[in-house]
Parts: sequence; structure tokens; C-alpha cells
Amino acid sequence: MKTKSISFLVLFSLCTCLMFLKLASKLQSQESQAEPSEPPIKPNLKKVNEVNPSLGILKDRAQNLNDLCAKKNLNHNKAFPTELFVLKERNLAYCAVPKAGTSTWMTYLVDLSTKPQSFKDGIYNHFSHIGFEVGRQVAPRLSPNKWMSWVNNIHERNQSEIRIIVVRHPFERLVSAFRQKLERLDPTVYRKHGRAISNYRSEYIAKFGLQSLSSDMNFGAILPVNHGTRTSKLPTFWEFVQWIIRSNGSMANIHWIPIYNFCSICAFGYDYVVKHEHYHEENLEFMQETGLFKYLSTSSVLDKKVNVNRPDEMLSTDITKLYFEVLSNEEIQKLFQVYQNDFQLFNYSFTFRNVTYS
Repeated sequence: MKTKSISFLVLFSLCTCLMFLKLASKLQSQESQAEPSEPPIKPNLKKVNEVNPSLGILKDRAQNLNDLCAKKNLNHNKAFPTELFVLKERNLAYCAVPKAGTSTWMTYLVDLSTKPQSFKDGIYNHFSHIGFEVGRQVAPRLSPNKWMSWVNNIHERNQSEIRIIVVRHPFERLVSAFRQKLERLDPTVYRKHGRAISNYRSEYIAKFGLQSLSSDMNFGAILPVNHGTRTSKLPTFWEFVQWIIRSNGSMANIHWIPIYNFCSICAFGYDYVVKHEHYHEENLEFMQETGLFKYLSTSSVLDKKVNVNRPDEMLSTDITKLYFEVLSNEEIQKLFQVYQNDFQLFNYSFTFRNVTYS
């Protein structure tokens, strides 16, 4: 009797185990149908960066710049950057290239500074126009000796400075500078360069006719001048370009001087190169990557656009090509030679009438 009882218990245990195994197999089958058998595919970061090429390349771009300078043996231009803004409390050194978002960057410098808000408000109340003088209130000019002393002091504290430059397509920057400084009256710039550019007026009239300077033709302007004053005495874009490609003295203005000749590009050792064409995305990336973002009063500071110099409905590239319609291919080639270093060092190109300049 005892033997039968044991046999019955063993048989009962086996049946119970089989039932549990069958139930477990059924549950596993249901789970495999509800969830994929392989782990989810991770986002393709390379493709994300291809969609938005501005992300993650700022330091690589600076490294490529330094490598190309060495390869082309361009380190001979070692003049100290004239418009270097050093925000000491943030270890930040920014070379301001006119017509490459500098007015907006002046507001960044003020916001990043440790000055009290009342001081910052006072700056904007005092200056009606946001220019270099705004940035100088928080980042005064340093002599080369004071700059080196400051850098050595930082390194002694086992810290490092952040060197940044914002660049822009050479031809777009040139057109923007002309439209702001010469196409509409800027008394200071006109007094300095107006007479020299006017030497090409007789050639202009012979090529385009006197009627092109009438009020119906915007006094020779490619686009109507909606802000500021325009008269027929002011330079036309064609005259301006003739002056650029024929006169050595034409490079005496910081608004259209090649960046290579302005910010000591191949000797200063920039850590970050931001492109104006991706202004918002790359400035945001820069602020986040360097840890400066946390010092901004609000992230909306990066949304500011100061002194925008184009109609809202037109892109800068479209405006540039519209202005270049008055130039011959030979004139464009000569203009390219003036800005060739900027094109190559910052990897820009320009395609017009099926010809590519790069």
C-alpha cells in the first residue's frame, strides 16, 4: 500500500511539472509575439548629423582650418586680431568678423558677463545702435602683451581659454557689407571711400546707361533701399566691385576685408569655427559644448537677430546671386581671387552661370 502511494505522488509531481512547463512555453510564445525578438535599432547618429550638418563639427572645422594653414604655409600672417573680445570671467576670446553676426554676438557677450542686470540694461539704454562699443563694455580691448599675460595666468590655474570665430560666405558677406555701408548712405564710410569708387562712374554709365541711375531704377540699386537714404551719387555694386578688384586700397575697411587678413586666422589657433549660414544651430551647439549655455539668462537670447540686412522674404544666397548678375564671369573670377583664401580655408564655394568657384 505504501509503494502505491509513493508511485501516485511521483506521477502527480510529473504531471504538475509538465503543466507548468506547457504554461510557461505558452506565455513565452505570447511575449515573443508582443515584442520583437531583437533589441530596438539605435538611432543612426551619422544620419542625424547629415540632416543637420551643423552639429558636432565646430572643433573639427577648427582643426581642419589649422591643418590647411600649415599645409598651405599660410602662418606668415601673425598680426594680433584687431577686434578680439575677451570675456575674462568666462575664459572666452571671440574675434568679431563684421557682417558675420557680430551685432548679435555683442548681445551674447553682455548676457554672458557677470555684470549686474542694471549695468547690462544701462548699456542698451546708452547705445542706440548695437555695435562693437556694446561688447567693449564687458570685454575691453587687450594689447598683445596683456593678452599673453592673461592666457598664461589661465594656464597656471590649469584652465584653458575658449577661442572662437564666426565666419560667413565671402561673397554673401561682401554683398551685405555693400548694401549696408555704401548702397545706402553711411556718412563715415562714404567720406572715406566714396570718391575713390566714383572714379568708375563714367565706365558704369557707358556700360549700363544714365537711365539706370534714375529714381525709377532705384538710383542704381539692385534692390529698393527701404531703410536709409539712397541717391544717384552713391556707388553702385558694379562700381564697388571694380574698385575691389582694381585697387589695393580697397581692403582698408573691416566690413569687406578678407577674414584671412583680419583675424590672424592661421596664427591664433581657434578652437571653434562657427558658420553664419547655420547661425542659430551652431551657436547653440557651441554654448552647450563649452558649458557657457548655463550662464545665459535665458535660452531665448540665442533667438535674437540684430541688425538683419535683407528683406524677410529673401535668402542671403538669392540676394547675392541677384547682385552678381551685373558682373561678368571674368569680374567674378577676379573677385574670387581676392577672397580665395577665405573660400578655401572655410570650405566655401559659389556656383553661378554653371561655373563653380571654390
